[in-house]
Amino acid sequence: MVTNQNPQFYSLYATLLNYNNWGTAVYNLDRDWGQVVKFIEKLNGGKSRAVSSPTGIYQKMTKPRQEVVAQTSGAPVQAGANLVINFVDPTYEGFRVKDLVMDDKYNYGRVISKAAGTITIEPFPITATLTATSHFLASSFVMTIVDISGNFNSLGKTNLYKSKVPVDNYASVQRDSCQLARREKFNSFMGQNGVAYYWSEGEREMFTRFYKDYVAKCLFSIKGTGVSSVEGVINGTEGVRDAIINQGGYYVSSTSALTQAVWEDMLNYTSTSYARTFQDKVFLMGRNAWQTISGFYANNINFTVSQRTAGGQDLNFDVKTVTIAGITATVMILDFLNDPVKFPAQSNIPGIRGTKMSNSIYMIDASPIPSDGAEMQMLPSIEKFHFANDERAEESIYKLIGGMTGGGPGNDTGPSVYNNFQLTSTSVDGVSMEVLGDNGISCIADNWALWELAD
Repeated sequence: MVTNQNPQFYSLYATLLNYNNWGTAVYNLDRDWGQVVKFIEKLNGGKSRAVSSPTGIYQKMTKPRQEVVAQTSGAPVQAGANLVINFVDPTYEGFRVKDLVMDDKYNYGRVISKAAGTITIEPFPITATLTATSHFLASSFVMTIVDISGNFNSLGKTNLYKSKVPVDNYASVQRDSCQLARREKFNSFMGQNGVAYYWSEGEREMFTRFYKDYVAKCLFSIKGTGVSSVEGVINGTEGVRDAIINQGGYYVSSTSALTQAVWEDMLNYTSTSYARTFQDKVFLMGRNAWQTISGFYANNINFTVSQRTAGGQDLNFDVKTVTIAGITATVMILDFLNDPVKFPAQSNIPGIRGTKMSNSIYMIDASPIPSDGAEMQMLPSIEKFHFANDERAEESIYKLIGGMTGGGPGNDTGPSVYNNFQLTSTSVDGVSMEVLGDNGISCIADNWALWELAD
């Protein structure tokens, strides 16, 4: 039995932070601000992808919907029984000879020749007629339906090139610090196996700031990289808002109140971008936005299922699962959007309640997406990543620089509240606490939507 040995004190927050999935552990640090992080971690199964590029960039290849569809630029040109059709995009070459095409008035034709920005079609059935005044008119959408090849000795088709689109984002460095003097009080409690944990009010406040900044980073940070006059090269992470705007999602910056028609247009956009019977939608919104939407349907919003999931993962915090306009979705009221201290701007629009931010609505497709990378796996639509050599490394780093108050034997995590076994690394009569994150989120947001006030 070992006697006369002082208990070793470890920082509670250092212990929590120096493990992956730390956001879950500190979810309730400050009035439920962490719902966004909690949601993202659930979609990722508590994991964060490691990236090791010196620039902190994370890039993955996606293959968006690339149907053969083009819009006509003007009236077609009659060429005997055939029509010559020109497209708005003069470089478009998606159509191929022998394609059966249809316009948005259900008129048909068969492609017999093509060039950049134009096709020539013959009537189909062959006995039918095509007229430039009635078929494939200006601003019509022309789409491929099916190949119709000859019955005997038919030839193969020309190759159809499809492009993949890289989606990239940067891990950005986020830091905070605090200084504690030796005489400042530590709060401590005993954990398992006789290990004592401590924390101080200054440390708690620093960690809360860092955590709240990380939540805001996930939603509002903007992407960019460059050289600054302070500390040189810097990265900015593309948050959810920036991803929706940059990737061609449905974005509405409104100077008037949300209408039911616009709301249902957003629903239809996010639910028809991909032909799926099962729609795994998540609506992140402020309280006042939810009040507005509830008013559209009075008592006709149906709360459908009791199991609350997103991206196939169970959610163990307050969400609502509803069916609106035939679309089932998970509704999460983001408490921090309702925070009038963090986001004090009020709306000047008559009939708008609360702050501007409390009226924001984010529509997210939480269904996993197929990866076109070497792994050939399904990836979360929002993927966490951090700068490290492998996924076992910490997402964030929390260390303490001991002064005349330092760590005890075998303890390089935090200072001891006792005066024995001191290790001095600086002459300061206290300890410096440093927290660092080098991370970001990667979103595939081309079929997401955002509505927000612009006044």
